[in-house]
Amino acid sequence: MYGANSRVGSIHLKRLYDCLLPESLQRQLSPGRLLVIAPAGRLHGLPFHALNDGATYLCQRAVVVYAPSLTALAFSLARAAELPARPQSLLAVAVEQFGDSV
Repeated sequence: MYGANSRVGSIHLKRLYDCLLPESLQRQLSPGRLLVIAPAGRLHGLPFHALNDGATYLCQRAVVVYAPSLTALAFSLARAAELPARPQSLLAVAVEQFGDSV
């Protein structure tokens, strides 16, 4: 398989982008917009976030989230609607150096 950084890999990712994302959807993408993808069958192995339009990756054009299925997505959304609203927060931790590795 060709890597995403190779010319051939980039061509394939662009072709998949064009095939799998209709133009009407492409026009609605924006960096803060949530795009939920529920792949079926062999598409579960496809890295949708790495698809590109020739200039940027899909993950740069939208917040990409995967759902295992539409049924699971519907269940999760229904369950989330039942929960009381909570403030959203984030704790991010990074390690500058890990052992002797560079």
